[in-house]
This record gives sequence, C-alpha cells and structure tokens, in this order.
Amino acid sequence: MKILPIFILLVAFNSIALAQNCLETAKMVAPVISENVRKIYLDKLAEATEDYQKNPNNADAIIWLGRRTAYLGNYKESIKIFTEGIEKFPKDARFYRHRGHRFITNRCFDDAIRDFESAAKLIRGKKDEIEPDGLPNARNTPTSTLQSNIFYHLGFAFYVKGDFQNALKAYQNCEKVSKNPDMLVATKHWLYMTLRRLGKKTEAEKSIADIKDNLEIIENDDYYKLVKLYQGKLKAEDLMTNDANSLGNASLGYGVGNWFLYNGESEKAEKIFRQITNGNQWASFGFIAAEAEQKMSESAKFWTQLEKLCGKAFGGTVENAPADDTTFKGKTLVMHVRSCEKNRIRIPFFVGEDKSRTWVLTRQNDRILLKHDHRHEDGKPDAVTMYGGLTTNEGSATRQMFPADQETVRVIAAAAANVWWIDLMPNESFSYNLRRVGTERFFSIKFDLKKEIPAPSAPWGWKD
Repeated sequence: MKILPIFILLVAFNSIALAQNCLETAKMVAPVISENVRKIYLDKLAEATEDYQKNPNNADAIIWLGRRTAYLGNYKESIKIFTEGIEKFPKDARFYRHRGHRFITNRCFDDAIRDFESAAKLIRGKKDEIEPDGLPNARNTPTSTLQSNIFYHLGFAFYVKGDFQNALKAYQNCEKVSKNPDMLVATKHWLYMTLRRLGKKTEAEKSIADIKDNLEIIENDDYYKLVKLYQGKLKAEDLMTNDANSLGNASLGYGVGNWFLYNGESEKAEKIFRQITNGNQWASFGFIAAEAEQKMSESAKFWTQLEKLCGKAFGGTVENAPADDTTFKGKTLVMHVRSCEKNRIRIPFFVGEDKSRTWVLTRQNDRILLKHDHRHEDGKPDAVTMYGGLTTNEGSATRQMFPADQETVRVIAAAAANVWWIDLMPNESFSYNLRRVGTERFFSIKFDLKKEIPAPSAPWGWKD
C-alpha cells in the first residue's frame, strides 16, 4: 500500500482549508510595471493559457500558467492554479514552492511555511534542478534552483514572522545549495541579517567573510552591495536613495534600514522602512520585510532584543532592595541567557554560589509569560517554584510587566499583589524588578549589557 502519496495529498487538502481564512481577508495590490513589460507578460500569459488548454494534465503547463498569472498581479488566482497542480501532482515540489511564494505575496506566512516545508520534504535526497526565469535577465542565465528557492523563501517567511531561529536553519540550508555568485550573495545577505537579529554579530561577520570583491554578478548587485556594507567596504550613506519605487531600492533600502537598526539608530531605520512602504513595490521582499517591521508588536520587538542576548552572561548590581535583605546584597550576581528555544528563553540567575534560580520566559502570541523555576542542588524542584505571571498587553519594546497569576497565589499567598517587570535597554542594561502593590516592598537588579562576562557553569538541575 502506497501511504506516502495519500499522506501528501491529505496534507495538501488540509493546507488549502487552513489557507482560506488568510486568503479571504488578504488584499491584493497590482504591480506597477511599464507598458512594455505588461505587454510581454500578457503575451506570455496568452501562450501559457493556450498551452494549458491543450495540455491540462501537464505539470509544466500548469506551473507556467500559475507563474504568468501571478506576474500580472492576479496572486489569488495563481494560488488556485498551483493548488490544482498539487491535486494532480502531489509529489511535485515545484507546486508547493510556487504556491508558497504567492502565499508570501498575500502575507499568508503560515500557509507559505507549510508549503515550503512540504516542498523541502519532497526534495530530500534528490538532485537539484535549475529553475527557469519568468522574465530572463540580460544574459538569459537563470541564477536560482528549485532547492535554493525553497529554502530561500522558507527562510524569508520565518524571518518576517520574527522567527529568526527557524529562519537561520532555512538560510543555512539555502547556503548549501547556492552554487553561483548571484544566489550566494542573496542568501548571504539574508543569513547575515538573520544572525544579526539573533545578536550573533561575530557569527554574522564570519558568514560573509568569504565573499570576494571580484564576483561576477548578473542581477543581484544590490545584495552584493549590501554584503560589502556588512564587510565595511561601503558606507550606508552611499547606498541610501529617496526612490523606493523600484525593486532594487526596496531591497537595498531594507538592508540599509536594518544596518541602522543593528547599530542603535532606530529612528533612521524606521524612516527608511516608512519610505519603502510608501513606495509601490508591494510584492517585493524588501517592501514585505519593511512592512513587517512596522507591524511588529511591542512584545515581539522586546523578544527580538532579548534573543540577541542568547548565550551571553552579564554581571548585576542591586539597585533597590528591602532594608532587611540579606539574600542579594553583597553577593556576586550573574544572569546567563543560557537557553533560547522557539518561543522560550531561559535565564539562570546566580546569587553567589546559589545556582537555584532560573527565569523562564515563554512567548504566547503577543503576550509573554514569566515563571521562576527554583531547584535544589540535586536538581529537584523546590516547594516554592514556577510562580510569576502573564503580561496583560503588548507592553513596550523596552518594558514587559507580569502581574501575579493564580498559580503564584497558590504557591505564595502573600504574593497575590506582586508585579514583576523587566526593562531591556538594547546594548545598555537589563533590569529585573519586583513590586508588591500596597506595600513598600520593591526589589530591582540591573545588569550591564555593555560588559559581557564568561558564562558560568550549569545551574542546579541543568547539565553542561
């Protein structure tokens, strides 16, 4: 019995149903193209339509009809065409790859991720193949392949959702199949940006160190310039432009905006992102990414900054504590952002030789849950553990507040009025704070993010 084709077909039908809600509400903006290009697209669409009518069960005919339809801005119709292809050819990764691309265009990122992940499974262990261009470049030389496009687009879908950990995995896979200079600089550009968003500056710099100055680039010159910017060979000001109404400028602009964002110049970055989204390149990746930046929730911005601290440790000082405090004052205080998983970050907090405490932050859509995991030296949970609370709103990019939840009340009755909050000032400080409302009890520890220290050994209950 052949289970795999049936399974894939069920996945395809399920993904169609899941995609309906997003597509129903998705808006479409017609591409701004010259009359000459429009005529070429219309002529090519007519050819593709005729070919499809003659060969409705030919995979290539269906793919080109879908692609030609999308080039003229009929993105939802193209998705229907690719869906027909999936129904007829459920094991052909190309349909998932192209439908996923148009899900991205419609801002249906979860649907796109499902399609690209399906495509990635279908190509596993298979030989890569050149993907022909819809509008050939000056040399009529395709610069991408099926596999590189699958991972490239998958990485982008994760990236615009703010899931940089999974974006990193996708771009690393893309790097392995980026065999020509054009695809390589495009992949390296997004790989670098992803690593920077994760706070891995050293690793980001290493990722582009092998890009030489004399590469022969056919069409991805803007990405090549951005890589040179990251290498310190060009200046951001030299790449800036006031024209966001071209594909190149949207891509170039987003890279420059991100460069300012990494380097603490958020106002410049936001100005560039607004400039891009005021332009007319609605379907370009630069526009979509800039749009996502502007739509990012405050809690997502906070989380992104916190992820940049992954793997790092910092020393702290008591800023405020009750007069009778003997637990923290005079002790060496260290926080170590030790574990960063998808939607969960764990930060062991060391007080002298006491390794019992870990702050556990869990992302739940636009809310963040803070829990205090307390362990004995043998690793067993303390009787008083896992207290904390869930944010009640998005908070801000620099502050998240956690009022005590019901579990806290069950564990520590007196803590019903507790409110914890974390202040995170990028490249400056991380502050952990506690106030018991209605009392004078106020506790605050500030960690200096400008001075990274060696990572400590594992806390109690953990293994190195």
